[in-house]
Amino acid sequence: MKRSKAFLALMLSATMTVTGISPVWGADVFSDGETEITDHTPETSEQELAEDELSMFSQETSQDNGNDNYEFSDGEQTDELQEDVQFTDSEDDVLTEAEISAAGASEDQYQDGTYTPEEFSFKGGSGKTTITCPEVKVERGKIYATVVFSSSKYTKLVVGDNEYLPITGTSYEGSVFEVPAVLNQDMEITGTTTAMTMVHDIIYTIHIKLTTIPVVTPAPDVLETGTYTANVRADSGLPVEACTLYVEDGQINAIMTLKNADYDRLYAGEALDAETAKEENMAAYIPSEDGAKHIFWSVPVEKLDSLFEIAARRSDDKVWTDHYAKIVASSVQKVSDEVQKPDEKAEALKYLYRNYVDAGITTTSGIERKDDTYIVSYYDAKKYAVSSIKLNRPNVKEYKSGWFFSDWSAFRSTVKQEPAKKQTYYLDQTKRTEEQTFTATLKLYDPSVEDAAINDNTAEALAEHTYTFEVKPQTNSCQVVFQAVNSKNGEVIPDAAITVTDSTKNEVTSSENGYTLIPGKKYTVTASRDGYIAAGTKGTAVLSQSFTAAFDETVNLSLTAEADSKHKITFSIADAEGNPVEGADVTITGETPAEDGSYTLWDGVRYFYSAKAEDYRSVSGNFIPAQDENIAVTMTRLNHYQVTFKIRAKSGHQEPINPRMVSVTYKKGGETLTVSPSEDGVYEMVENNNYTYTYTADNYVETTISKPWTASGSELNVELEAVLSNETVKALLEGDIKDAKALYDEITEGDAPGQWPTGTKETLNKAITDAETALTDENGTDDTYKAARTALSSVITQIYADENAETAEITVLVNKEPGEAPQKMTMKVTSEDAAGIEITGAKKGNYDKGYETKKKVAVIDAMADIHKELFGEEYLSNPTGYLMCGLKGAGIGILLGQKSYKNMVAFRVNGKWVGNDPRMCALKEGDILSVFSATSSENPVYLQFTDNSVSVEQNQDFTLTLTGDEYYMNTDVNKTQGRNEYSPAEGYEVTLVNTETEETVTASAKSDAEGKFTFNIPNTGNYVVKTVANESVPSMVLPYIEITVTPAPEPTETPVPEPTTTPEPQPTQTPAPSITPSATPSPTPTAKPPKKVPAKKLTVNTSVIYLKAKKTATIGTIVSPSNTTDKVTYKSSKKSVATVSSSGKITAKKAGQAVITVKAGKLTKKITVNVKKDTIKAKSLKFAKKSLTLKKGTVQFLSVSAEPKRATSARKWKSSNTKVVSVDQNGKITAKKAGTAKITVSVDGKKAVITIKVKK
Repeated sequence: MKRSKAFLALMLSATMTVTGISPVWGADVFSDGETEITDHTPETSEQELAEDELSMFSQETSQDNGNDNYEFSDGEQTDELQEDVQFTDSEDDVLTEAEISAAGASEDQYQDGTYTPEEFSFKGGSGKTTITCPEVKVERGKIYATVVFSSSKYTKLVVGDNEYLPITGTSYEGSVFEVPAVLNQDMEITGTTTAMTMVHDIIYTIHIKLTTIPVVTPAPDVLETGTYTANVRADSGLPVEACTLYVEDGQINAIMTLKNADYDRLYAGEALDAETAKEENMAAYIPSEDGAKHIFWSVPVEKLDSLFEIAARRSDDKVWTDHYAKIVASSVQKVSDEVQKPDEKAEALKYLYRNYVDAGITTTSGIERKDDTYIVSYYDAKKYAVSSIKLNRPNVKEYKSGWFFSDWSAFRSTVKQEPAKKQTYYLDQTKRTEEQTFTATLKLYDPSVEDAAINDNTAEALAEHTYTFEVKPQTNSCQVVFQAVNSKNGEVIPDAAITVTDSTKNEVTSSENGYTLIPGKKYTVTASRDGYIAAGTKGTAVLSQSFTAAFDETVNLSLTAEADSKHKITFSIADAEGNPVEGADVTITGETPAEDGSYTLWDGVRYFYSAKAEDYRSVSGNFIPAQDENIAVTMTRLNHYQVTFKIRAKSGHQEPINPRMVSVTYKKGGETLTVSPSEDGVYEMVENNNYTYTYTADNYVETTISKPWTASGSELNVELEAVLSNETVKALLEGDIKDAKALYDEITEGDAPGQWPTGTKETLNKAITDAETALTDENGTDDTYKAARTALSSVITQIYADENAETAEITVLVNKEPGEAPQKMTMKVTSEDAAGIEITGAKKGNYDKGYETKKKVAVIDAMADIHKELFGEEYLSNPTGYLMCGLKGAGIGILLGQKSYKNMVAFRVNGKWVGNDPRMCALKEGDILSVFSATSSENPVYLQFTDNSVSVEQNQDFTLTLTGDEYYMNTDVNKTQGRNEYSPAEGYEVTLVNTETEETVTASAKSDAEGKFTFNIPNTGNYVVKTVANESVPSMVLPYIEITVTPAPEPTETPVPEPTTTPEPQPTQTPAPSITPSATPSPTPTAKPPKKVPAKKLTVNTSVIYLKAKKTATIGTIVSPSNTTDKVTYKSSKKSVATVSSSGKITAKKAGQAVITVKAGKLTKKITVNVKKDTIKAKSLKFAKKSLTLKKGTVQFLSVSAEPKRATSARKWKSSNTKVVSVDQNGKITAKKAGTAKITVSVDGKKAVITIKVKK
């Protein structure tokens, strides 16, 4: 809808008179408070809105969601508006567009009144005409000056873009005008005069000095805690009668009473947002005592005297409509220092009305609702007997409930007379021989109330509501009228033969009132007439159908005139542009076309057709003929996909040598066809075809995908992964030899732990030589390679078995619980520690290591020692209840007594992920083993400081740097792994604790983009991490650091020299002074100030941002030239809605709108930030182009459109080749070198891809 300023002025034209607190709020409704509340009506405020309140609504918006649309053009109301919103005819209460334009001419808001200027001057003209300003008027804060020309020849005065005519009826002589004005500064006006016989314009500059005019005190931004009465000014479509404000912690909430019951929900915001808002974010109501009014709470109020949008949902049709209101600051009166919110009984009553009056109490079929009366028919619409009633009741922790009936005898004996019991209420059908009426009362209770007290009705209810049930009886008979009707026009066919027979094939005789039938019985009904056939059949002469009697009704039996029972159907096939599709073929199931391709078909019968054409998507549909008809079918061309392949090795396998595609094939008409690639290796594939592809590498066996890929989807540029996992036997032998040589280099012969017996290296060297001989044999086969692998493996296995058992002293960090800081331990571990744990039963051997780590200190050995230290005898008596491994290579099932499917339990060595199986990972002297538990809601971030030991002086600022490595799911092996790619950890708040005094110290700010934050610790001692928090990171592993704070050095005293006695000087002959020329001092060079380079162009990544409250987003900027000395600054127009940091990071605070001003030198950009209460998910993403060609060095933002535009989720950007094109999370791309890359943006499971080609 188009909202003009004139429209908003009209919306606020009716001043609303409100009472402080509606009389319906008795002492039992509010929380305890000593103040007595009476019916109070403050005076109506005449204060109007300033222009800045209205400007945010001046832009055009539209709603096509079925809401009331209010649109004005040239001051005229639409008919649609007049149906729902009425405005007063008094011009005094209507803000004109000119008044709104004049608002805000001064930053001050002046009090209404008439004032005499202190001084007035003017410049311009010939001097023959003088100008005076005898008075200045202020009306609703707007300034108007009376300008008097001494000549009566002035016919018009132009101020700004507006023209003003002379006014009459004043005591002033000459030409008198009343125009908008500004005070205490020059103002240009243009007068049109007819003097000198010619119409001409004269430009004047006037200056009105008036400094003594009183200023209106602005509305307070924050009210004190307490309860207030207030006036509300709203459009007349929202009839607010009373308003109470209660304030807690600076947050203002309103309780509004509406004059009628036309609305059942209010929402602080737009109707469009209200439609998708959660119920808990709406204000619900309770009725007044007489039921004529609705009382709503709580409506959040951001600021007094500030226009805000409020949506209201109509009670009858549940349509949301937009409205506008403001709380008049001058009317606000404090009535209590207590916060008098509605008490628990009022809240319970509101909950009851929200869920069980508005929404109803049952959805049982066959029950009709009329207000609070529910009518239970004997049969439902499908003619099934209504045998039970299911009643809704709360299933929340806040309330218990009970259903009380005035007459339980209406139900079967199996229904327990226990109101607190949730059950189905089965009706006693034997008693349904006459109408029964009873009441059902739903009562809500405090959750602490016992069920027994509810059942015996001795508990006090918080709220209750009573409904009436009318249970209709079963009748002995029903009257049914059967009539044959023409299926085409619905007219009754006279003289049609109609028969009704019962289940025993006895014919039922009709009477004047039709047929008397027995409810619940089935009958067969036939209808026929000469020249007619049964409608919806292929020529059947007699209509025959089954009928179940239930209630009085008239039943139409459809027949079709035989002469009008068939029609000609043709098809026209075209593409999306309307061009005929050549070679298209249409078939109808079970029918044969005429030579011209047309079909002659029976009316009323549903037919199914299918249209096919080469290179087009098949189209199928159905229709029911009623007349001669041409059916237009639109066919869409099949997508042609440009497909490339990324050949890689599966995790843990050899890097492919010379990877390549072997073939891409598909089947068509029983024939296998091959797709050839382009020069760039791109394969063109057609939609819906199933493609099989084969690929290989020099060191891998040819691989063909097990399941063909079906070409589909909207993205036409596709990259498919081809994963190699089956190396050739020769390649495997080559890898074994490489590993054996690495082992050879590792071996040290001797008697020390971790050393090998003398002769080990010689034995291994011989085995390596034999394997290399087999590898290089020109006549080698897979069998000879396998034999060589077996021989080499046998030697290596024995070598590992011969190793002297190792020991290692390591440092251990244990995060015992999720979110808990690590504790540090130092321990000496041997290679036999895990084997020393006695495990019996089915889990025996669970800690057994592989041959490679049998004599080495492995992580499992250290874990066994850790669990002994932490859990003692409890662990030793049940080892696998605290530490249990899975299958070989599978990882850990239980660690620290926690199951892996509940929490993520894992380990790292020296901060790196080294594997999942502790039995296969070796440790060496000095290693740091981290064993931890983290929540498994998402893959956690493993945090660590760049320095884990720091020494500083007290009261000294020092900086720490935090980094993080994120876990991810490796789909190749279906396991969670660490990336081992640490990056700065931004947005973390770290608190340290003194290990002795438990004093805590928190960093001065959250970690910045480089992961840095600053501490200053006033007291000495040893400090470690206590807590780490980041609201956007749900799961993390806390880091370890030791900080030693030493005393600051004492200031050193400067010694005072002892006084010495100076001997009296003896007279000596003074030599004649010699003149020594003084050296001319060299001038100190003055450093030249750096040359200023002004910004010439400023680009931002967006002009509008939508965010959910509490979420963040960062503004992307590009400033050119790149060496500019102008810094980019950011400023928010409304910090209560959204703040912005010096780096452009926006934090959404609460629902509303703020404008972020971005400046670089003299350049300015503005970004509107819309903060929403709820998440709005994107349904689609789309780039304007499929591809883009750039020159090397180009930096620009990519623009992608989302549907809906109000989607609030953050987008993620990714480049397929960062060496060619990089992209940041604001969509800023940098073309680095010649080549091609694909940029993918994703959000809410949707994605879009654009191909970027970079030229030199």
